[in-house]
Amino acid sequence: MIYKKRFVTLLLVTALIVSGTVGCKGEALEGSVAESAAPAAEYSADIESPAFSQKSGFYSDPFKLEITAPDGMSVYYTTDGSMPDLSSEKYSAPIDIADRSGDDNVLAEHDEAAYPETGMAFKPKNKITKSTVIRAAAADKNGKLSKVTTATYFVGIDLDDKYKGLPVISVSVDQDDLFNYDSGIYTTGKIWDEFSSDRANNRVIRENQYWLYESNFSQHGREWEKPVHVDFFEGDGSLGFSEDMGMRITGKASRASLQKSLKFYARSDYGVSVLEYPLIPDALTSSGEVNSRYDTFIIRNGANDNQNTKLRDPALQDMVSDRDFETQQGRPCIAFVDGEYWGVYHITEDYSASHIKELYGYPKKEVVIIKNGALEDGEDADLMDYKAMLEFVRSSDMSDPVNYEQLCKLVDVQSMADYFASQMYINNEDLFNDDDVNNYRLWKTRSRIDDGKGDGRWRWMMYDVDFSSNVYGGPNGGSDKAIKASVNDKIDTVVFSKTLRENSEFRELFLNSAMDIANSDFTRDHVKATIDKFDKMYRSVLEEHFQRFGPDFRSNGFSYWYPQALTDLRSFFNARRKVFISALQKYFDAGDTASFTVFSSDTSKGCVRVNTIVPVLTDEGWEGEYFSGCLVTLEAVPAEGCSFTGWSGDVWDSSPIITVEPDQLSSVTAVFE
Repeated sequence: MIYKKRFVTLLLVTALIVSGTVGCKGEALEGSVAESAAPAAEYSADIESPAFSQKSGFYSDPFKLEITAPDGMSVYYTTDGSMPDLSSEKYSAPIDIADRSGDDNVLAEHDEAAYPETGMAFKPKNKITKSTVIRAAAADKNGKLSKVTTATYFVGIDLDDKYKGLPVISVSVDQDDLFNYDSGIYTTGKIWDEFSSDRANNRVIRENQYWLYESNFSQHGREWEKPVHVDFFEGDGSLGFSEDMGMRITGKASRASLQKSLKFYARSDYGVSVLEYPLIPDALTSSGEVNSRYDTFIIRNGANDNQNTKLRDPALQDMVSDRDFETQQGRPCIAFVDGEYWGVYHITEDYSASHIKELYGYPKKEVVIIKNGALEDGEDADLMDYKAMLEFVRSSDMSDPVNYEQLCKLVDVQSMADYFASQMYINNEDLFNDDDVNNYRLWKTRSRIDDGKGDGRWRWMMYDVDFSSNVYGGPNGGSDKAIKASVNDKIDTVVFSKTLRENSEFRELFLNSAMDIANSDFTRDHVKATIDKFDKMYRSVLEEHFQRFGPDFRSNGFSYWYPQALTDLRSFFNARRKVFISALQKYFDAGDTASFTVFSSDTSKGCVRVNTIVPVLTDEGWEGEYFSGCLVTLEAVPAEGCSFTGWSGDVWDSSPIITVEPDQLSSVTAVFE
C-alpha cells in the first residue's frame, strides 16, 4: 500500500514535467533516488543574486520576463515554488509570463491533504485561479549559488473586481515540503498510515473522531517548519513585503480541514529576524501607534467555522475588544501557494512574548504566557507560580476576605470576570471540558513593572472562539452548555468557578460585568453592525473559496446557504440575552433583573459611566438591565471645561460616584453645567 502511494506520486510528477505544467527541475526529476536524496544546495550572500526585469505584482497583459546576472554567471530558475539549484532549468531566453488560470491544477489535486472518509477531502471541479512564481539563483563558474530571488506575477486579474481590495499573500514553497510521504507537512503521509494501521485506533477511526487522529499535518515543533518565501500585496496591488520565512501548520482539530491554518516565522536563519511591516492596520500598540513588528503571524482558516461563515472568530473577538482581556486583531486576505489559489484566510495576531512586547513595551524576558495549563513563554519557575495560584484557590476558603485580597494580588479579577462572561455569552463549547481546558491562555509580567498591565497579575487572552454561537446549529439563542460547564472545579478554570461560588464580592463583580457586556457589547445594534462589517469584507470573495475547497455541500448554492448561515448567526444573538440571563439565574442564583434609565442633562457637557461601560446617552436616555441583588455604580464624567453639579430624578446626591439598587431606581439624571 505504501509502495503504491509512492509509485502513483512519481507517475504524477513525471506526467506534470512531460506536459510542461511544472517547469522546475528539468532532467534532475527524471534522475535516480540517489539524486533526490542529495544534500540541499547552499546559497551564498557573497554572490550577487539575479535581477528580474519586472517587479512582483498584478499585470493586465502578458509579458516576457528577463533575468540578468553579472558577466560569467549562469542563472537557474524554477516555476513550481521550489528552490533552484544546478539541476533546475537554465535560463537562456526571456520567460513568457501569462494568465495561467487555464493550466491544469496541480496542488489542488492532492486529496491526501485531508483524512479519507471525513468529508473534508475535495478536488475543485474547475481550473482554479493561478499566478506565476519565478525563483532564480545565479551560479559562478564553480557552481556556487547566490541567494534566491523570488517574484510572483498575476496576469489578467482585475484585483478590485475579483478580491474587493483585500490583501493577497503568495507563498512559495518546495512542493516536497508539503506533500512528501515522510516529511511533508500538508499530507496525511506516513504518520497517518502508521496510525490507521494500528488496531488500537480502530474505534477512534470508526467513530470519525478526526481531532484525535495522527498524521504528518498534525505534528508540531521546529522539525515540522518549512522554509518558504512570502510576497504580500496590499489590496491596491502594491507589494507590501517580500521575505523568506518559516511556515508551519497550526491549529488543533482544524488541521484536518483541507485548507489549513498557517503560521509564519521571521528568523535570521531565513532572512530577517523581525518582519517590519504594518501587517494589520487596526492592530495598535498601547501608545496608539500601528504595530509594525512581527516575529510571527497566522493566517487562520476559520477552524470550526471554516465550512460556514468563516468570520465567526474575528467578528466575535471584535465585539468584545473593549473588555479587560486580550483579543486578536486581523483582516481577511486571499492566499496563493506556488501559484495556485489557496482561498480566503484571516490574518491574525499571534499571542507570544514578542506580541506583548510590541503591544505594551514590556521586555520579552519578563513575559509569561500559559496555554492550556502548559508553559508557552517564560521559565519553569513561572509554570510553578501558575500552579501555585491554582492550588491556593483550591485549598483556600475564598469567602475569607484575606484570601480574596490575596487572589486580587495574583490575578486581575476584572479581566477574569470579563473573559468568562464573554465566553459564556457566546456559548463557547470549546473552552470548558470535563478533563482539561482548551483554547485557554493567560499572561502576566514576571516582575511588577508598572501599575498597568505590567503589575505582575494574571490576565486572560481570548482566541479561537469559532466553536460557539450555534456554529453547528442548536436551539434559538443557543444552549446553556458553556455556562453550566464553567462551574467545573477539576480543571484550571477553578480559579473562576470556586471564587465565584464562595466569594460574594467577586460574584457581584462578575454578575455586573456580565450585564455590562450584555448591555453594551452584545446589544442587537452592536452585534448587527459588527456582523455587517465582516460580511461586507467576506461575502464577495467566499464563493470562489468554497468552489476551491468544498466540501461538496458547500461548493454549490452559495447564494442560498451563505445568507442563511449569517441569518442563523444573527438569530443566535437576537435570542441569546434571554437564554444567558436565565442560565445565570439557574446556575449562579443571580435573582431577578430590573431596568432603569440614565440621562445626561446635556450630552455635550458630560456622560455617565455605568460600572465598566460608558453608554452613549441620547435625549431618550440609556436603559440598562441588571440583577436586583447587585449594587450598580454610576459615575458622572464631565466633559473638558464643564462641571458636574449633582444627580436628579430618583437620586438626589452631589457625589459624582454613587451606588444604586436597580430595583429601587426608575431613572436618574446627571446634571452638568
